Amino acid sequence: MMGERFKKKKQFRIVSSAYIEEQIKGDPNLPLLETVSSEIFTVELPKHVNLVLETKVNDLGWYYSYVEAYDTTETQTERVKYGGVTPEGKEYSGWIEIPKTVTVHHEAYYDVSDCAEIELKLIDPVTQKAVWTYTDIRMRDSRSWSSGYNKTGPESMMNRILNDAFKKIPLS
Repeated sequence: MMGERFKKKKQFRIVSSAYIEEQIKGDPNLPLLETVSSEIFTVELPKHVNLVLETKVNDLGWYYSYVEAYDTTETQTERVKYGGVTPEGKEYSGWIEIPKTVTVHHEAYYDVSDCAEIELKLIDPVTQKAVWTYTDIRMRDSRSWSSGYNKTGPESMMNRILNDAFKKIPLS
């Protein structure tokens, strides 16, 4: 999801930490390195990048909450036909609606929600301080038995989050 958005930022060269690690290992000014320690990586990082995008996905999936069975009281109207004969012998009839209170039982169920949450930070590699942060949390009911069910799942929410983030990211 991130890679597709970075491809659209053509004015930047996007590199991974694995690429930077290989560059550090190949630096002739450093001793031969089998592995790059985090201390060396932190010191050498500013030579290779201007900014680091740190991403942390805190949630991506479904949240299930159990809802106990419960009863509600509702007022319903019942349509009743009436009729009879007047003292003069004339027949009459009609319909009347009579309000009636009923108890409705609702079975227990699981309420299902799609969830997506991400934190993005642009970090200055020299100072190790965040120069920009973005956090977005989204949830939506996704009951498969309802008309509101969204088959795209939490991935579609994450895509919308990233679309919004990349519109706001301060890279021109």
